[in-house]
Amino acid sequence: MSDAPILTLRNVESRFLGALKLVDVCIDVNEGELVSILGANGAGKTSLLGAIAGLYRISRGEICLDGKPINGLPPHRIARMGIGFAPQNHPIFNSLTVAESLDLGRQNTRIDVMALFPNLATKRGQRAAALSGGERQMLSMAIALQNDPKICIFDEPSSGLAPKIVAQVFESIQAMVDAGITVLMVEQNARAALRYAARAYVMEHGRIVADGIASELANDDQIRRAYLGM
Repeated sequence: MSDAPILTLRNVESRFLGALKLVDVCIDVNEGELVSILGANGAGKTSLLGAIAGLYRISRGEICLDGKPINGLPPHRIARMGIGFAPQNHPIFNSLTVAESLDLGRQNTRIDVMALFPNLATKRGQRAAALSGGERQMLSMAIALQNDPKICIFDEPSSGLAPKIVAQVFESIQAMVDAGITVLMVEQNARAALRYAARAYVMEHGRIVADGIASELANDDQIRRAYLGM
């Protein structure tokens, strides 16, 4: 694993209907690591991922992938440059089967997607509409992996899932990281996010208010009170 940041955000600001959604955000994600973004509802986490993926324009600052600026580019070009994005609520094509959904990508990923998500392997011929919520989340993540991205960004991968399925989803994300996939993840399940991540950033009102080694943040009394309910 290299220490060189594969994704950098410098002094990023973004507005929506005149209101600041992101304020002076600076983030580094190093190659091969899992970084979590924590924060309450409305903190700006989803806006942050949308800005990286090109869904929202930024009004100030710079976003670079592998040292190349990507802010201002359309989402499809950013995806081709190496960002795999699995948005919240896993928007997938309900009419396609699991196999057909995965065939939409280039299929040159470094990881065996079906081995990573055995639940999907047993339902290759099943239409996405018939999958459970957890299986749909896994399919969304698998699709994000299909073009062998330089970094995957996941928005609330555990949202609305049963605890047993949440554990499976995080184990799959850990397997990605073990295989050398870089992951940036927004997650409201702060305990799990800090357990699996190498580093984490905490957002509040569109700003980064804390960052550091995930295990150290998990033991920080202020973070524990504000985000872990302790």
